[in-house]
Amino acid sequence: MKKTLFGIFLAVILSLSTLIVSANNEEYNKISLDIDRNSKGYLDVLVYLNENIHLSGDIAIRDSEPENLGTDYVNELRRAANSNQERCIKLLKDNLETGKVKEYSPFFITNAIHVKADIDIINELSKLPEVSKIYKNDNVEMELSSISSLSTPSGETGWNHHEMKIDRVKHDLGIDGSGITIGFIDSGVDWTHPAIKNKWRGYNIETGEVNPEDSWLDLVGDSKLPTDEYSHGTAIVSIAVAGSGENSPLVGVAPGAKWIAARAFADKNTTNANIIKAAEWMLAPGGDPNKAPDIINNSWGGESSANPWFKDIVVAWKSVGILPVFAAGNSVDSVAKPGSIENPASLLNTLSVGAIDDDLKLAKFSKRGPSAFDSSEKIIKPELVAPGNNIRAAIINNGYAKMYGTSIATPHISGLAALMKQHNPNASPMKIEKAMIASAVPLTDGEYPESPNMGYGYGLPDAYKAVNLIKENDSYIRISGKNRFETAIELSKKYYPEGANTVFITAGHAYTDALVMSPLSNKYDGPVLLSEKDNLSEEVLSEIKRLSPDNIFIIGGENTIGQRVIDILSEEMSINAERIYGKNRYITSVNIADKVYEHNKFSEVFIVNGYKEIDAISISGIAKQKNIPVILTDGKSLDSDIKSTLMKYGVSNAVIIGGESTIEIGLADELKSMDISTERIGGSDRFQTSLLINQKYIDTSKNPFIANGINAVDALTAGPIAGKIKSPMILIKKDEIPEGVREYMSGLGAGKITILGGINSIMDETVFELINW
Repeated sequence: MKKTLFGIFLAVILSLSTLIVSANNEEYNKISLDIDRNSKGYLDVLVYLNENIHLSGDIAIRDSEPENLGTDYVNELRRAANSNQERCIKLLKDNLETGKVKEYSPFFITNAIHVKADIDIINELSKLPEVSKIYKNDNVEMELSSISSLSTPSGETGWNHHEMKIDRVKHDLGIDGSGITIGFIDSGVDWTHPAIKNKWRGYNIETGEVNPEDSWLDLVGDSKLPTDEYSHGTAIVSIAVAGSGENSPLVGVAPGAKWIAARAFADKNTTNANIIKAAEWMLAPGGDPNKAPDIINNSWGGESSANPWFKDIVVAWKSVGILPVFAAGNSVDSVAKPGSIENPASLLNTLSVGAIDDDLKLAKFSKRGPSAFDSSEKIIKPELVAPGNNIRAAIINNGYAKMYGTSIATPHISGLAALMKQHNPNASPMKIEKAMIASAVPLTDGEYPESPNMGYGYGLPDAYKAVNLIKENDSYIRISGKNRFETAIELSKKYYPEGANTVFITAGHAYTDALVMSPLSNKYDGPVLLSEKDNLSEEVLSEIKRLSPDNIFIIGGENTIGQRVIDILSEEMSINAERIYGKNRYITSVNIADKVYEHNKFSEVFIVNGYKEIDAISISGIAKQKNIPVILTDGKSLDSDIKSTLMKYGVSNAVIIGGESTIEIGLADELKSMDISTERIGGSDRFQTSLLINQKYIDTSKNPFIANGINAVDALTAGPIAGKIKSPMILIKKDEIPEGVREYMSGLGAGKITILGGINSIMDETVFELINW
């Protein structure tokens, strides 16, 4: 007995030891290996937290008015960051006085904190569960492009403008970038240079007054006005926006555009933290998101690593409609090697630019793909090339020079984006990227004999073609409104242009009841509109009047849609709406089946977990198409009313939607005990389940619907329409394409893809990646 007790005691001690070692290893592994754990001084680090605050902000901003999107997005990021970082900030604040913490700066554009503290504090931070990784605050380099002296240019455009057809855009279309602002993160800008002085947004040409607050940030010194000691930033700005006229013999790509700048580089060096500060300022210059630029030029980069430190920043910029452009990087001492493209240009959600010589051959210094982030080595990097050798530019002290580098190529693309944005102010970053790529002239050589390739990308953009393409229809359409209610209205307008005999109304914020209504919409064809609990908006009411229905069904009880909504319909349209509901979501699904089949037999049902709504959304279109009821359960057992319904209608087959963690084996056994055969469609997650559903029930399709699988309210209202036109509903993430989706899409017929929701549901670059697979 003593031996047994001792053995148990020893086993417990060993188990606890294992747990302690495991926990210590986890904390140790959170700290990047390049951080000196034996340091006696302050460590300079970036502390990253687990939660993706960009995703947590989706619901809060999806109902924003377009003009308020930037402000609402920044406010939501601030709120989410403050909440996520609370314990970290308290730990740091409490140790400021002890001297263990020198300083710290929290960010909201990415869920991270810049910290200078001793190793004890770094270790304490690593123990917090919300901390995911602690990286060294690395150096970032800006290649100072080679300069050769040059007499003042004549005002004529150079080979770069002619090859890109930029001069034709200005001459034939009268487009020069007017009304557009480009932001530059660089070495600063000599704002007094006559080529670019009048283009600074902070300078009032008429009065001579300056207002630098929302147009200049100095992270290197304390200069109140834009300044530059190294010419790099001045040159980059001039290539993009230098103005024509007697005060400027140099002509930029978009001479009508304005510039703002953040000086982040001292000499050619800075740190990740400094860049993040500059990037965050660009999102809300001077604290005002309405002052954010349309395009941000980034003629800098770091090592060719797979550190995702800048990914969230690109997501933030693009979420509010800002297009970032990055230099691929220069190999100074030798010919650039494959896989050398610098970070963040190597990120798969960025637009990156290589450089060509005046003979249209790839400059030997121009760094190449594939990206360190792409294990498949199939994603093209860089995407584009632009003139990057023997390019006229302004330099400090009112001088001019000829320069080279991918840094010099990048502002050509930023300037072109300004021309395109002027032609179509509503063009999204993804649409601009796609039009540039579609316009590109393919380039090849002996090393890269086929196009696209990892040197030239898709080629050299034709500015004239790109500007015209930005207005043309695309291979996809995006159906969205300023909120979920108006997205449902837009779907109704598109697919029921002549009106409808029936309209379904369900709750916009508690939509579980609507998940099972697809077979009902098959019997009574009509769109789904969303309602507030106790009110119909003027927009929804106006759409109902346009549709002029004979029947209106309210799906759900008074806890989700109040009597007031029915009264409004009666008063405004003299229609007595019929409510279909049950004492709970399970009985609602039974009552809808009763309404559809009116006690006639049906042999098959879909069984779905009523608390994991996304599976019901995935099957809704198929349920309408096949006229099969959707029955909700708790995933564990069958409600007695559901059993009675299945027996009453003579159901002989049940298709279980979801894996065993969603619908347990015991529930399937219950069905079998009722002599109901079962089959299961369930993947490893909601995305895989959705794919399996489509593969089983959709033979061929040319027009798939793409919806956000996390916040899927747009898919809810589109489900019956997908069933009506026999299109698959494909679920993806806002900024990621789940495994298997690309392959499934490649097997579909050619046609137009329908994206459900705005860029805060599915980002443009996600769509771009999907349609270019």
